[in-house]
Amino acid sequence: MPIDLHLHSTHSDGTLTPAEIIAMAKSLGLTAVALTDHNTVSGLWDFLNEAEKQGVTAVAGTELSTVYQGQEIHLLGLFIPTEAFAAVTALTEDYLTRKEQSNRDLVARLAADGYRVDYNAIRASTPDGNVNRALIAKALLAGGYVPSVKAAFHTLLGEGMGYYTPPTRPDFFDTIRFLRSIRAVPVWAHPLQYMEEATVRQALPRAVEAGLVGMEVMHSSYDETTVTSAKALADEFGLLCSGGSDFHGAVKPDVYMGVGSREGTSPNIPDGYCEALRARAEAL
Repeated sequence: MPIDLHLHSTHSDGTLTPAEIIAMAKSLGLTAVALTDHNTVSGLWDFLNEAEKQGVTAVAGTELSTVYQGQEIHLLGLFIPTEAFAAVTALTEDYLTRKEQSNRDLVARLAADGYRVDYNAIRASTPDGNVNRALIAKALLAGGYVPSVKAAFHTLLGEGMGYYTPPTRPDFFDTIRFLRSIRAVPVWAHPLQYMEEATVRQALPRAVEAGLVGMEVMHSSYDETTVTSAKALADEFGLLCSGGSDFHGAVKPDVYMGVGSREGTSPNIPDGYCEALRARAEAL
């Protein structure tokens, strides 16, 4: 049966509410889904409550921005205990403050060069007020300055383009240790999307030592060759497999809930991944 362990809602940079995500998951026949909004757990109570009403298995998660050797790495925390939601919020508070200033500076630089974007309007578009570059990209798209959100990241919003200066991010390995300390399951999100396999291999021994449990081996950006490579890496380093579409709704219209590779056209992430990760969470 199909699942999806990487989804975003309006509480970060998605376009569906947590309840709407549950409704879509049920309509697609997904048996388990994880809400993994960026650096927040603010949507999880709505997500869990709606899932209980609809009879969908829900996994409480988040996607944390970290850094390794100067490069941003995304780390999923899955099966976060509800009593640890406050600890995640406390962890991300300082980072989100730095991130907000970085994004305010980004929008100010764009506006100074004639791009009609308004930070307060962008901030008002998300329930908890957390702004990220995807939301700024949406504003640029709406203004006709870029042909797509993806294009915005490769041009105006890219590092080194003169507008965006990234905030200081928490250390990758320290964040793995934090997730283990709250009995959540750390999973490296889509590493082969943005890193060479040799660099991933270099980081994995320290990551495993820090407590990394799983790796996302199926992802909407992967082709079948990459899926095979990721599965081989996970097996080599004793990691559990995970899979997620990285669904954001209308902001990424070519990403479909439940699809674990860009060559897939229907839900294809096996529920065995979820069950193995759940068993590990219960053993922590």
